[in-house]
Amino acid sequence: MPRCQSRLGRETSAGAAVASKTLPQPPRRFYRFLWGLLMENVNYDVFISHASEDKDYVARPLAQLLEVRKLKVWLDENELTLGDSLRRKIDHGLASSRFGVLILSPAFFAKEWPQKELDALVSREDGREKVILPVWHKLTHEDVKRHSPLLADRLAVSTDKGLDFVAAEIDRAIHRSPPERVRDQDALGGLFRELLAARSESDVREVHYKFEPLPDHLRLSPQGRRLHHKILKAVAYEYKWYAPLKSLSSRSRLVAASLLLGLLTVLAGVAIYPWTRPSTPDRAKQLYAAADKASAEGRYDKALKDVVRAIDIYESLRPSDPVSTEFTEQLAECWLLRAQIRYDQEFREDTVKFSTEAIRYFHNLSYEPSNLALAFRVRAFAHFHLQRFEAAETDFTEAIRIFRLHTEGPENRGERSGLAESLSGRGETRVELKKLDEAITDLGEAITWYARVVFEDKMTEEERSLVRTRQLLENAKMARQ
Repeated sequence: MPRCQSRLGRETSAGAAVASKTLPQPPRRFYRFLWGLLMENVNYDVFISHASEDKDYVARPLAQLLEVRKLKVWLDENELTLGDSLRRKIDHGLASSRFGVLILSPAFFAKEWPQKELDALVSREDGREKVILPVWHKLTHEDVKRHSPLLADRLAVSTDKGLDFVAAEIDRAIHRSPPERVRDQDALGGLFRELLAARSESDVREVHYKFEPLPDHLRLSPQGRRLHHKILKAVAYEYKWYAPLKSLSSRSRLVAASLLLGLLTVLAGVAIYPWTRPSTPDRAKQLYAAADKASAEGRYDKALKDVVRAIDIYESLRPSDPVSTEFTEQLAECWLLRAQIRYDQEFREDTVKFSTEAIRYFHNLSYEPSNLALAFRVRAFAHFHLQRFEAAETDFTEAIRIFRLHTEGPENRGERSGLAESLSGRGETRVELKKLDEAITDLGEAITWYARVVFEDKMTEEERSLVRTRQLLENAKMARQ
């Protein structure tokens, strides 16, 4: 009879006999060990996320009230000790808590760290599980809606009703939602019962194949799905289903290893080929065109990869002489495209940084191309979304000045459209700065340029912009009144 020893869990003693057709009693302690992993995943009932300004009056008293109600609470001052890693401790608290209590206050929305905790809790919700329990402190529904419409849509409890009432509502919400580990245990109960009832290898294989694709009716949490995968993999490994090469002869294994090595060599060559191609201006031009096309199609990761490689090639080809202008315009256009891609991805700070780099290269030229105005306009819109209205007004003004130099001629329709958009953007910025007279002048001129473009080319996009700018003009007039 062949002999084997359990590889996972060490359930059978060394040298235990295994019959060739009939399996011994399944290793029950091994399955209990896996269940123990699941039961250990949740250590706290509540994680309290708050700003430091709210600790004394809300967070600490609320934690004490919840602990009186027999709830296990994660509060930073109770869990952190001298020398602890702040990020690791908070990550552990977020991952090991069933619910997150958010004390939403003006200080909460003004701090960066509570926002990161909110992002982590939102990422844990998968559409079925309720994780976030919002508590409003010194906020109204309109205040929350202004900061986060998604949080405003959730049913919340306010500290205006007293912390005792808040603690009672949190306790009620927690006890009405059974823990994920309980639901996972119920959902995986059938798998466990069938594995424990198996008496032969064919029975175990049948159970494995039945549960290997996760059945649709098993509504498992992410931790439960990982446990489901771990159980099946452990069972398969226990009975050596993952070692097919052991049945081959030494010569066959050598041939298989040679074929695998050859395949890996080919794959490695394919992977590194794009980076070993010659760095020439034509190659950089091809990468720029590919990035522009990918950006227009919404494939931003591919576009960023290509434009960064184009920038690297142009930088390597550019002479070390600081006054040389060779490849300067190409580099400026690459940086501008990179800024536009990050703007489309709503990364405003990156947009400002990359458009500034493009402007620096454009200024090294002996003339002012229309793309310089486009770079100023892109940076202006990024400043506007970051609520840096003075910087946005300055950049819009510079873009308008340069666009005006390129508006004549039938081939400059894009420059006329860019001028109209820049005037509209500066008008909207001046509305925010309460410069209503100047805003009305800009918006009126923008309408004139938009109308000229529409009547010339009948462009639907410009028609929409014309209507929007007219609405902005009306809003500015109403604000002035």
